[in-house]
Amino acid sequence: MSIGTTNLSMNAIATELNYSGSGLSDISMVNILYDSSQLSYNSHGGSYHNLGMTMNLANTFQSAIEAPYSAGGNMALKQWAGYDHNIGVNLNYIINNGSGADVSLKLHLEVNPGFGPGFAFFNAIVPMNNMGNVNVANFNTTSAAFSNYYSGGGYWISGDISLATFAIRPVLMDVTSAVDTDNKGSGIPRFNYTANGTPGASWDLNPVSGGGNFTGILVSGDNGGSFPTDGISWNKRTTIIIDIT
Repeated sequence: MSIGTTNLSMNAIATELNYSGSGLSDISMVNILYDSSQLSYNSHGGSYHNLGMTMNLANTFQSAIEAPYSAGGNMALKQWAGYDHNIGVNLNYIINNGSGADVSLKLHLEVNPGFGPGFAFFNAIVPMNNMGNVNVANFNTTSAAFSNYYSGGGYWISGDISLATFAIRPVLMDVTSAVDTDNKGSGIPRFNYTANGTPGASWDLNPVSGGGNFTGILVSGDNGGSFPTDGISWNKRTTIIIDIT
């Protein structure tokens, strides 16, 4: 149950963050609750997927909780209004298709690499020659972040990508950026297929030039393991850019 906008209490916030609060003083509790903004890969980590917090529900978790805590500023309880520990995974994704072929692209959230198609959050044909590029910010997948992805070690972003029209030349797919959207807390790096896959580098989608469909992990985690060992921490947001040329 998310934190409401009235009758705020440390106990309610602690419960939402999976703490019992038993035996903790008010002072230590304030520090513990706000320190959730520094955690990843942890059941108590504050969820950066929250984009509607404080009394007017217009602030992000970063601006409402992390920023004042890191600056040693005002840590008022009202800042927690609207917080939801199990809010849906929130992503930014950009897909550019400058190639000479339409490309069919489906993106998923995975609970474990290789476990199957997972939760689809994008499924469309992206037209050739940059005629219909995709740029989506702050997209709520509605797939609950904590309950779906904490116990499995985080989430992975996978893709099923293929040509939708004929092409003669190679059509190359690259993950050109995969970063922590908020750039806060531990676990900032992301690993992606192009830079870290096996063998990595560009994937040729065109069977005419010796390639074919891509099915696999595009982005993996932020905990220092090799691609694709680690998932992305359940409480962290990701921005991904896919370029097709």
